[in-house]
Amino acid sequence: MKALLKYDFLYMHKTTKIIIMIGLGVFLAALSVLTARYMNEIMQLAMAQEGMDSIDIPEPTVNDAYLQFYSNMQQIFFLTLLFIAGAFFSKDISKGIDQWLFARPVSRVKYLLSKTIVIHGLGLIGMFASALFFSYSTYFVFEGFDVGRFFLSLFIFYVFILFFVQLVMMLVSLFGRMLWPMLISVTVFFVLSLFGSIESGIFKYMPVRLPSIAISFIQGEASMSTVIWASLVGALFAILFSVLGIYLFNKQLYKQ
Repeated sequence: MKALLKYDFLYMHKTTKIIIMIGLGVFLAALSVLTARYMNEIMQLAMAQEGMDSIDIPEPTVNDAYLQFYSNMQQIFFLTLLFIAGAFFSKDISKGIDQWLFARPVSRVKYLLSKTIVIHGLGLIGMFASALFFSYSTYFVFEGFDVGRFFLSLFIFYVFILFFVQLVMMLVSLFGRMLWPMLISVTVFFVLSLFGSIESGIFKYMPVRLPSIAISFIQGEASMSTVIWASLVGALFAILFSVLGIYLFNKQLYKQ
């Protein structure tokens, strides 16, 4: 297992993906704070040019920063990590390295576990760097920043990422290549997002709602039962995808 982890980590290091995700996270954090802080001034300037000076725009608050942060993390950081995960899980299969690798006494379970640990390590490093920069900046720019609630909300958000990354892992185990897993995963994301605004019945706990639940949690509007059940549903599905992925990979259902 140590050899597999070292192999996967060196790949991430050599391809500078660690630097890319940290840089992206910090950039999105800075963008979130700046956008929240100056968006009202930009809008006032734009409306003034259209002769609408009389419209009052509320002063930005810390809630605007939260909204910008999670919007950027969901629309950019999450999708970037998802595509990196798809390429990472499928790279050995696409290059035919898997046949050479498994000709040796290498456990397929440990092989997938190694890749899962490394890809989530990459995601967590990037998100933690983003969170640190966002926390530092927001604390000085806006009043009322709650450090504890913000970092707890990151856990809720990461369950959302966990759900989709493990879905990609399962689909790569099924198809053996990157194209179909990515198309299906992105399609699932956008289809589920259509029901994301529904807050009743089974839709209330859909994993795709976790980013909005994270925001509601920071603002003190989400009940603990909703947070726990939505996180639990997302985590259970991620476990299910992991188990199915290992099973399919052992069965080698994709075409060699």
